[in-house]
Amino acid sequence: MSETEDPVRVEQILRMSTALAEQFLIAQASGGPFDEKHIEAVTVAARFLLENELPWPPVVGEAIEVLAGRVDEVKAISTAVEP
Repeated sequence: MSETEDPVRVEQILRMSTALAEQFLIAQASGGPFDEKHIEAVTVAARFLLENELPWPPVVGEAIEVLAGRVDEVKAISTAVEP
């Protein structure tokens, strides 16, 4: 049985995705700059859910919308950390 076939595991994945997105949104509400680790955590979680055909919790969608709305800032961060 894969992770996404086990209902208990799916619930854990959804809870973790929600927690990551909430942490990201709280950090953004404080007015701070984007943090590379928050961006990566939220996007990896969203991609995992999408690739496994799991529904996004609403807060994950909200976090992705925030990222999309500030894409230039996100690009600047990702360019700055490339080797």
